[in-house]
Amino acid sequence: MTSSLSDLLVFLILLGVPIGFMVWTYTWVSKADIVEGHVLGVEEATDKRGRKRYSSQVVYEIDGERLEFISRSSTDTPEYRVGERVKVFVSQDRKRIATVTDLAKRYIMPILMVVCLLLIQGLSIIYQHQKMIISLLHPQLV
Repeated sequence: MTSSLSDLLVFLILLGVPIGFMVWTYTWVSKADIVEGHVLGVEEATDKRGRKRYSSQVVYEIDGERLEFISRSSTDTPEYRVGERVKVFVSQDRKRIATVTDLAKRYIMPILMVVCLLLIQGLSIIYQHQKMIISLLHPQLV
């Protein structure tokens, strides 16, 4: 496999991961029921490195049933205050699978990865073909 072909393959794989994640998230969110929930509390835990991590304990109601869960995502500072209203995304096929999320937070990292990868690839193409680009822009310099 040539170098440029393997570079292209790596680029497509790296680009495919964040795009795949965004498509999966969009598909899941578009099928989910969105209900209002309230933060009951914040669970504090210590990770393997000894850092404190915080997860929100949320209660919500769907189809007349009151359900409660602790967020699977944890942060180094409490993300929500006790009593705060939050959007809860509940899977339609499995009512007990729920998440509290801000869609901007969920999409920002994959979007940044795509932008950075496109920028790096664009600069790489410019660098690889700089003589041809210069000759197109200013033929007298070649």
